Amino acid sequence: MKELRVFLIIILIIFVLGIVFWIVDYNRVKDGKLPIFCIKTDGYLDGGTKEYYGLGYKVIDFNRLDGYDEIKIGSWFMSYEEFADEYEKFENNSSVNEEILDDKSFIIEKGEMQSRGLFGKDGDLSYENDLLDNNMTYHPDTRLYYRIINNMIDYNVYKERIEIPELNEKDFENNFLLVVSNENVRLQDETDLEISDVFVIDDVMQIAIKQKGNPNYNSQTNVFWAFVDNTVLKDKVNIIIEYPEKDVEYQGDTQEALEHYRRESEKEDRVLSILKNHYGEEEIERIFTNIRKETSNTNDGEYQFSESIYELFEKMLDLIESNEITKTEKEELIDILNKMELNSLKDTKLKARIDKYRK
Repeated sequence: MKELRVFLIIILIIFVLGIVFWIVDYNRVKDGKLPIFCIKTDGYLDGGTKEYYGLGYKVIDFNRLDGYDEIKIGSWFMSYEEFADEYEKFENNSSVNEEILDDKSFIIEKGEMQSRGLFGKDGDLSYENDLLDNNMTYHPDTRLYYRIINNMIDYNVYKERIEIPELNEKDFENNFLLVVSNENVRLQDETDLEISDVFVIDDVMQIAIKQKGNPNYNSQTNVFWAFVDNTVLKDKVNIIIEYPEKDVEYQGDTQEALEHYRRESEKEDRVLSILKNHYGEEEIERIFTNIRKETSNTNDGEYQFSESIYELFEKMLDLIESNEITKTEKEELIDILNKMELNSLKDTKLKARIDKYRK
């Protein structure tokens, strides 16, 4: 009898907690905030939709590439497909005639901010609290993250983290907010960037990123935003970086635009392959994963190289100074070191080792 009483008390506590958690998360969703008493599961490859499971309830944070961006809360049995009529209707209403896209800028306003993560203002710098890794879509070809926002719910989430214009529901009737963010480590010609254009090629929305004129190579800015006309909103999204050495013509076939970035990144890819062949793919992936997770700001906002970046430099230098790779491979490693901005490197011994190979 005592065991039954304990069991019933536990069930009652779980039931009460479930109600409390539901009320809190329901109100957070209504206020445009993500749930806090839920566990995030794998998302969908539709632009960034995420699912969260709570104690007897479920939250779906839609972020489809067609612009459908709503948060739904219901029971565990609520499914993504239940809202097919809504997002298909939205998609049909968003179709446009691409003939009007030529020779027109669709960016209404744009800007950037100095940040090394999209953390909240509560001081929590944990990996889990960073929108960069948990709420944005990763574009592997350019190593950039992006998020398309077209409703007040998601807008309020990002408004808590970054400096963006004051917007209201009416602003999102014909426009969307585009947020793009860098990884921590970029080459010198990938610093002080901006969103230069948003346009359409072959039914794919193209986000063009380029380096500013007279760039500040010490700039720590790595979050960019643009308020854009819905005309260019498409299911598929591609990002292209325009490098200062070569201007790329964006008119024409999508593959031609991508070919520019492929040429510019081939050497970097080969260096990555050299490191993986020597140290193992798992080891190098571990380092790059840690680089993305580690906070890279000092208290005064000055950029600071993380421990994992130091580890990567050490491995590159060890290979350069060894007899285990070819002369060509050494030259490619040295070329990457020459392209990196190292003004904030505090380890004087490591910097001295690198300077031996810098031109």
